[in-house]
Amino acid sequence: MALQLNQIPGNLQSMSRELSGDADIKNDVNKLVIRGSKCVQSFDRMMRYEYREVFIQKELLFQANDAGEVNVPKLTKSVSDMTAALKAIRDDVMSTQSEVHSDIEKCRARVREKQNNLQQFEYTVSRMEREIREFESNILRLDGEINELDDNAGKLESRAREIDREAEEKTGWGIGGIVMAVAGVILAPVTFGLSLSLTATGGILAGVNLSNAADCRDGAQRARNSAWEKRNESSGLSSRKIEMQNEIRENKLNIRSTKTEIETIESDERTLQRMIGQMYEFVTVIDNVLNVFQEAETTLKDVHVNSASFSVMKNAFMRNPTKAADMSQRHLAHLKAKWEEMETILSRHGINPRIAY
Repeated sequence: MALQLNQIPGNLQSMSRELSGDADIKNDVNKLVIRGSKCVQSFDRMMRYEYREVFIQKELLFQANDAGEVNVPKLTKSVSDMTAALKAIRDDVMSTQSEVHSDIEKCRARVREKQNNLQQFEYTVSRMEREIREFESNILRLDGEINELDDNAGKLESRAREIDREAEEKTGWGIGGIVMAVAGVILAPVTFGLSLSLTATGGILAGVNLSNAADCRDGAQRARNSAWEKRNESSGLSSRKIEMQNEIRENKLNIRSTKTEIETIESDERTLQRMIGQMYEFVTVIDNVLNVFQEAETTLKDVHVNSASFSVMKNAFMRNPTKAADMSQRHLAHLKAKWEEMETILSRHGINPRIAY
């Protein structure tokens, strides 16, 4: 279906409303819509009304029965004026197209910028998620060590109390070889039966004399202190984990919003491409009409006359009137054919110059 030129302004306006709220592009496009619409309206007005002389000469041309009735200079001038005006409109439309292309480049540049931001957000999320997994592993390890230290501290404190109780019992029995022997029997299984886990405590509890209450209490305190330090470390990792989880949520929001912005800008670019398509079709129509007028100009020049009619050509063939008539009629028929071609092109696109007359 041929492009209806009178629909272009409305189409451009409708497309401009599809654009996002990007101030730069929106303002540019609004100006371009006004400018493009004016070009279409100028073309339409010119073809319908302003260049009456062209169509007056055209009517005379079609009413002519003989080439001698055609005012060649007047027809040539009207056609030349129309051609110049059409070129001016076409150049203005093409200039508008160039500006739309500039806006498309703006869109593409912004998409590239936002894609870089998107990659940065995604990289940050990936890095933080990896760090959180490491935090969780360390927190799990620390929790195990804390439990181990607390457990060993409890055992050492229990052992210290047991030694104190045994010492009190020993004092109550008095000092004697038999009593000492009995005490030795009692102490031996308790002393060597105490099992301390050294996986986490390592050097902290190394060398603790399990037969000495003070030594056991000192070891228990060291275990408690180490557990406290590890709790602080675990708490710090947990706090940092929460901070990173919040940062990840924020970055994921940025990722979603950036993707939406990219989709919006790409939609704007497609809309601008459609606007260029409308203007390209308009330029094609103008070029088609221009070709007709330019060929008509060429046909007029081929007649090689400078007078007000084809009489020069007729005089050149005075000795052979039939040949002169055939030559002039051939040019006349060619001119009429060009006019009909031009009107066919215009009517195909919704313009009928005849309505002005």
